[in-house]
Amino acid sequence: MRIAALSDIHGNYLALDAVLKEVGECGVKRLFVLGDLVGYYYHPDKVINLLNDWPMDLIQGNHEEILKRAIKDKVFLKQNYLKYGSGINMAINKLIDTQIKELTELPWKKMIQVDDLSIVISHGAPWERDYYVYPDSDPGVLKRCCVLGAEFIFLGHTHYPFVFKNDRCTVVNVGSVGQARAKGGIASWALLDTVEKKVELKTTQYDITPLVNEVKLIDPHVPYLYKVLLR
Repeated sequence: MRIAALSDIHGNYLALDAVLKEVGECGVKRLFVLGDLVGYYYHPDKVINLLNDWPMDLIQGNHEEILKRAIKDKVFLKQNYLKYGSGINMAINKLIDTQIKELTELPWKKMIQVDDLSIVISHGAPWERDYYVYPDSDPGVLKRCCVLGAEFIFLGHTHYPFVFKNDRCTVVNVGSVGQARAKGGIASWALLDTVEKKVELKTTQYDITPLVNEVKLIDPHVPYLYKVLLR
């Protein structure tokens, strides 16, 4: 089976739509979605609608936890808006109660058996959702990601993709669909072939112009939100 692992979509349905078209062309039958559907950008409702067409295993990220807290704490919601823009506000306004409940009650990691492979999907490090695992993380951190009994570990959170292999497992950070930080104008994801037991990092180009213009209109006080797309 071919499986696409996606993470950190962040309300960017333009990037997700481009990725899912390529995913379909690759013969993918299933998705791993590693959290952060919301935050930063503005169309989590469209993101969910696109994903609902696919069989998938879905976990939550730290931005789903931010969403949960922001609903209860208006001071925190205001602080988040001033620092990170309108993404969480848009999620509150555009998602229905059942969608918010589902997103905020998901686990942040999950062990999955596919064919004869044991796989862990986690938003951050397998021991802590908000722990960032980067390509240049200490080797001890990378080795610690090898969960006992799992052959593949899929992570997100950092927005920087990498593959780390040793004799125990393969750790894959799939990067970010919605806000790739190493290079603008691309969406990062990973393709797993469970028969060949091989994984490949993938990038998909998409037109960032509409999103850049939208950010400038909605969140001119947070120029980072469009500048990161232009790197």
